[in-house]
Amino acid sequence: MLKIKRHIILLLSLISFSLRALGDEDYQLHWEFDNDEMVIYHEEFIEDGFFYKMFDIAAEPTFGIMGFADSTLIRSEITIPDSVIYHGVKYRVIPANEAFKGCDYLRKVVFAEGCQETGRYAFCNCNNLLEVVLPNTITRIDEGSFNGCSGLKKITIPSKLESINSDAFAGCISLTEIEMHFKSNHGFIGDRVFQGCTSLESAAIKGYDKFVLHPYLFKDCPSLSCLEIEGVTEIREGVFENCTSLTGTYLTNQVTVIKGFAYKGCTGIDTVVIPASVKTIGEGVFADCTGLESIYVDSGNTFYDSRDNCNAIVETASDKLIAGCVNTVIPESVSSIGAYAFCGHKLNSIHISRNITSIGDYAFIRCNLKKISVDRKNRYFDSRKRCNAVIESSSGRLLCASEHSIIPNGVTEITSLSFSSLNNPIKLTVPKTVRTIAADAFLHTSVSKISVSRKNKHYDSRQKCNAVLRTSDSRLVAGCSKTVIPESTKTIGEYAFYGTEINITGIPQNVDSILECAFMECKEIEIMSLPDSLSYIGPGAFDGCSNLQSILIPPKVNKVFYYTFRNCTSLKNVFFKEGLKVIEDYSFEGCKLIDYIEIPTTVYYIGSHSFTGCNSLKNANLLCTEVSVFSDSFDKQCNVSSIGTVHFFK
Repeated sequence: MLKIKRHIILLLSLISFSLRALGDEDYQLHWEFDNDEMVIYHEEFIEDGFFYKMFDIAAEPTFGIMGFADSTLIRSEITIPDSVIYHGVKYRVIPANEAFKGCDYLRKVVFAEGCQETGRYAFCNCNNLLEVVLPNTITRIDEGSFNGCSGLKKITIPSKLESINSDAFAGCISLTEIEMHFKSNHGFIGDRVFQGCTSLESAAIKGYDKFVLHPYLFKDCPSLSCLEIEGVTEIREGVFENCTSLTGTYLTNQVTVIKGFAYKGCTGIDTVVIPASVKTIGEGVFADCTGLESIYVDSGNTFYDSRDNCNAIVETASDKLIAGCVNTVIPESVSSIGAYAFCGHKLNSIHISRNITSIGDYAFIRCNLKKISVDRKNRYFDSRKRCNAVIESSSGRLLCASEHSIIPNGVTEITSLSFSSLNNPIKLTVPKTVRTIAADAFLHTSVSKISVSRKNKHYDSRQKCNAVLRTSDSRLVAGCSKTVIPESTKTIGEYAFYGTEINITGIPQNVDSILECAFMECKEIEIMSLPDSLSYIGPGAFDGCSNLQSILIPPKVNKVFYYTFRNCTSLKNVFFKEGLKVIEDYSFEGCKLIDYIEIPTTVYYIGSHSFTGCNSLKNANLLCTEVSVFSDSFDKQCNVSSIGTVHFFK
């Protein structure tokens, strides 16, 4: 493919040179490859305030509207023509990629009769766009066309529409209803089309005998309460995730497939009935459905059952329990518990029977358990010394803990999220046998006291620091609100203080790295002094530290990673030192009190959305010699000044 591209480029160069040699000195020919499809640009002009460029799509000459020709021609209402006359020839017109992206002046867009498509991300993030008029000739709404148009309240879908592609209306937070009538089973709705439409209350999709709901179609639509979708046969991953106002599953006898996390976080659903038609159910399908009280599988279903009125879904052939609820009684005949089976369901207790031979990942995560027991005759799992936990007998891995768990001798590993999301404060003592502790083992759990056995060769709690450190490299792997970080600490590990109430004012001088999400959502931290020894601050390290007021980035840190200080809503003063090179995407997003920043000379890259949502930021002074900046790195109210060369990218 690379050799073919080189030959084509050489040929086009010769054509362009020849045309100029023949006297057409103004002729310009440009080309690029888009996913191995060649797009050739060769003519451009301005008409009716729009900047047009000609390009070939599958050898069909087409003019794309690239946007407004200049800032003096911007207007609030526009009409997209279906065609344009150029040198006496009629050409098809489409909006080019991101043509009007982020244009806050736009209020109304009308597509003329004859238009067939809307353009990829052509109007995304037009926050004040209130009305879009689509003619009956529109057959395709392109990927991300109206993504993030937060003012758009209603859209009328044309009757001849054949496809709505991924992310088309995602993030349209004012959109309240949607209705689509497809004809003769022709039509396609892509992934995430309405994701994040937080005001969407009703959705109707009609005209289908067989219809697939694609992944995350209505994810994060908390107001969605009314659905009318005809002919659904397959519900793919996360379609209704976090649709908290849904009170039913809308499962009919046509549905054959329900994929993973399809109804995750649908807290309004209290009853689930699985029809006889369903042949496939993915993991975590009802995870975090905290209101779910009853689960029943139709007796005619040959793939799944709810034996013994167990209030759960059991895979008949394998005896695997794949989804449960708060009232589930695990049948004695069940041999395994699937991944995420009880995720987020507020169980008081669980009992693992002697027949259970496997437990899937995160089966009991966020259950806030108070009591755990394992049948003494179980050969695969145990709850030794009444530890109130589930331990894999052969390996000594602690898989699941409760509010009253202790970690007994013999445990070798504390696994990922095993102590996660326990409501009441717990005290932990790590015994001598523990060799491995997952970085996120204690995520979202309030720990009041931590200690490590002095006989443990892998971890320690030196100087009674109320934390767990890995002895070999002095990495602090788990802390709590009362931790005193030892001076000998070298690294603060991933999630080490995530969500704790720790209130410290500084990091010891020997620390050289703060890893991913180390202090994320530590809302008590107000002042944080970072040492000159620090050379690395990981992604999300201080994300959501809402009371943090001031930060100075030390000189050895050459990159501010994505999300590092996102949503630090009290952060006002940010100081960068010479030596910093990169400020990545979303690194300071939502820091609404920052009013001024000065970027040092050594910075050569400022990522997308780095300072968006910084409502008070009026001036950014770029001292950089040469820097690449995205058009959305700063909000529009921010005056960006520079003494060097600035390369702006869309």
